[in-house]
Amino acid sequence: MAAASPDRYCVSSEEGSLQINISSLTAQGRRMLSAMAEAGVREDFARTHVTTLVRGAAVGAIGIEPPTFRQLFESLGQIWGTYHYDHYLDLFGIDALVGKRFYNLGSGGFRHPIWTNVDYKSAHYSGTHIDIHWDAENMPVDAPSGQAGAVYTSHTIEHLQNKGAANLFNEAYRLLQSGGVFRVTCPEFEYYYEGVQSVDRYRYSSQIPQGFDSAADAVIANFLAETASQVSPVFKDAWAGTAAMKAVELAGLSVPDPVSPNEFRQMIDTKGRDEAILEITRRVDIGVHQHMLGGHVNFWPYNRIAEFGRQAGFQTIYRSAYGQSRCPIFQDTRYFDTTVPHISVYVEMVK
Repeated sequence: MAAASPDRYCVSSEEGSLQINISSLTAQGRRMLSAMAEAGVREDFARTHVTTLVRGAAVGAIGIEPPTFRQLFESLGQIWGTYHYDHYLDLFGIDALVGKRFYNLGSGGFRHPIWTNVDYKSAHYSGTHIDIHWDAENMPVDAPSGQAGAVYTSHTIEHLQNKGAANLFNEAYRLLQSGGVFRVTCPEFEYYYEGVQSVDRYRYSSQIPQGFDSAADAVIANFLAETASQVSPVFKDAWAGTAAMKAVELAGLSVPDPVSPNEFRQMIDTKGRDEAILEITRRVDIGVHQHMLGGHVNFWPYNRIAEFGRQAGFQTIYRSAYGQSRCPIFQDTRYFDTTVPHISVYVEMVK
């Protein structure tokens, strides 16, 4: 555990304890300890931050002698290694670590001790840790501009209509410091659509829907479930009897009429792929979606992701791949790129 007093800071573990004389710290070191005490951080978080503090001392940044660093590092080194604090410290400096200036937009169940989780606080996310409440459709993120070392969003934009998605990209750009990286991952639309063309019944789900005239029709139904869930022919059956569907009915709302496989084909033939699917996503009822946040309401081929990034202000935009970020902290696949990587697209943008 970690504890502070007016003149010392004590860290203990199973291997022993260590007291740090606060009067020997630099201003940076004292600010870090103060921030930890004010935040009331968890025990493992406190240990990790003190390790970071002492790691900084080893390179003369804070004001603790290297022997003290070695003593603490030996007892807490496993925690240090777990979160790759050396990467964060070398790339962004100690103030970024203290301030948790790394933002996960639409964080869901993500948890990392120096990342700030930003998401919509609701019953849907009752079991998750959210640092900043954020309604992507209507709110800015309650955080300062131009200070974030990195911003991440994973499998969030497919749950947002265009207004909310544009706000997410705009906020990522605003939050980042110059040179900061925004990493976006979501379902790989081109892979999904190729499944329609090849009539790949197993591409979207292990469950093959029944009651369709052909395998091609069943594949289209699954494709729509992954693109504009509410208008898929399988949506109502999938949600029947759930608390979410009952809430929709109590609110006096109704799920839109489904798009049949034949209508889908006709729209593709007459409007072209992207315009047809954009029109289909517009049929989604946002009121219904508020009760069924797990549903998809948008589609994101690479060119649309890049266009939203350019409109937000990003000039450097490129495809990435699973675990292959140009920003070293995103290469840690224990925390990043964890959601269905086999059917995901990865894009990065630099401010």
